Amino acid sequence: NQGLAERDTRIASLEVGLAERDNRIAGLETSVNQGLAERDNQIIKLTNEIYNLKTSLVMQEHRLSIFLEEAQKRLPEPFDKEQLETFSQEEHHLLDPLYVSFEDQFRGTREDIKERLRIYIPYLREAGAGSEDRLILDVGCGRGEWLELLKEEEFHAEGIDINSALVEACKERGIEVVEGEAIDYLRILPDNSLGALTAFHFIEHLPFAVLIKFLNETVRVLKPGGLAIFETPNPENILVSACNFYFDPTHRNPLPPAMMKFVAESRGLCRVEIIRLHPYDEAFKLPDDSTELTKRFNEYFHGPQDYAIVGRRL
Repeated sequence: NQGLAERDTRIASLEVGLAERDNRIAGLETSVNQGLAERDNQIIKLTNEIYNLKTSLVMQEHRLSIFLEEAQKRLPEPFDKEQLETFSQEEHHLLDPLYVSFEDQFRGTREDIKERLRIYIPYLREAGAGSEDRLILDVGCGRGEWLELLKEEEFHAEGIDINSALVEACKERGIEVVEGEAIDYLRILPDNSLGALTAFHFIEHLPFAVLIKFLNETVRVLKPGGLAIFETPNPENILVSACNFYFDPTHRNPLPPAMMKFVAESRGLCRVEIIRLHPYDEAFKLPDDSTELTKRFNEYFHGPQDYAIVGRRL
């Protein structure tokens, strides 16, 4: 019996030792995983910083090239009005690289954005948009995730953006994009020339009078049966309307869904739908206790962060 007791004691001691070893191994695995995650985050951060520095350098080289060209033209004469206007126009692009950094910081990864935008593909197929004679135009195309997705899905599409740094980045990816003002570009397009016009997080940048002009031009250039899709932050979500909307300092003001539906219909779009999108993850919400207060709180604070207006032209 004494021998058995000693054996059991040794076994128990070994079990404790094994448990301690397993705990040490688990601790080491946790430390290693944390270290790898931190390393990956640092790599992503450094990659973004290198990309932003490269973009900024390209833009500075572009401005210096313009300056030298104009300087050569003026010597020995003073700058004329046209040359001064060239410098003035370039001044509007001084913050373009900063906005690229903003997009990288707050917009999300390219894959995340493409996955979110995939919801609109069936609408385009239903409308027959994206063929060679029913081109899709994306206004304010930014980093070009939507155009990249359309290309993968074999739609014919092109984009326009005023940010020269973003336009250059899109071209480097082989995406069809032009640089320019949206309304100016739309005005040179013929009537009934597009199968669809899309604009994601664009209309909230426009003064109301300009928004009306944009919608008027949208309806004019769409073919019969053409589709318009406008996605924008959802002010029905209190966190969005009170805080998150203003992460982008170029935003004008939030646009309530009911108001945008009315305005879209008043300019000539029909069968206008409101699609509420991107609610917060369940982890952010209060636990469901079946009370009206909890339901309302989750709805107003953690509900859809964006919405889309989808309209058609008769």
